[in-house]
Amino acid sequence: MKFINNKVVSFLRVAMVAALAVVVAACSADLDGADENMNAYTAFGTIDGVAGTISEDSGDLLYITELGAQLSEDEVKALSGRIFYNYTVLKNRGGSTFDIRLNCIYPLHIEDMKMLSQMTEEEKKALGTDPVSPVQATVSGGYVNVQICYVEGLNTPKDFVHDIDLIFDDASSSDNTMALMLRHKGDGTNASTDKCEGIYEWVSFRLTEDIQDIYNRDDDDSGVIYNLYVVFNWYWWNEAGKVDEFVGSIEPTPYGSVYNESDTTTTLRVPMLQ
Repeated sequence: MKFINNKVVSFLRVAMVAALAVVVAACSADLDGADENMNAYTAFGTIDGVAGTISEDSGDLLYITELGAQLSEDEVKALSGRIFYNYTVLKNRGGSTFDIRLNCIYPLHIEDMKMLSQMTEEEKKALGTDPVSPVQATVSGGYVNVQICYVEGLNTPKDFVHDIDLIFDDASSSDNTMALMLRHKGDGTNASTDKCEGIYEWVSFRLTEDIQDIYNRDDDDSGVIYNLYVVFNWYWWNEAGKVDEFVGSIEPTPYGSVYNESDTTTTLRVPMLQ
């Protein structure tokens, strides 16, 4: 087992704490005065702003009856599609239907996952090899949701676009294991020598039909794809400050929502080389 050099990533850990503090602070004003027994949740789902509902990945149907201070009614009505959000349950309408206060919505990028066997040699060669690390991950709603971390030079133009890909390695996958390659084409910043900052983002990588078909069972409608052993492969700095290959894994369960201030989020056991 090989671990990332603490000196190399110490500034990233500080950045992570700061990022989490911002998230908590961003919603704290919306939770002030709420019943202390009410829990705030963070989840993925699909919003219909006109109808004022969110279909959560867990299958729950949420009716938006209140809004946090950061959100306006017009803003929410204009929303549709997949979101990453924080909410408080106000009332159970019965079964899996709830009235909620939508506290805030976090930035979320949506990308299609690629299948390795369907990529051309040119496409494979074009994949980035800059360091990127998965921080948290879960499989839900037809997506692999990954919080990623990478670095950016302090002098990098603000309009620079980092290219992040998640590739399904079908040759290394099996009936109960999903092997994924996380790749990053960045600005070439070296965290061990260059002045830089850690960037954290959530990305939902869509599982294409071809990938889902591999795990679909004609006689099983239980959603086996959400209970797979998921293995990530990525590049990061090793103890010598050189870019190296790492492997980490999670055993996800169907993802609904997690307490905002608990450790129940599915967390990668990283870094790990097997």
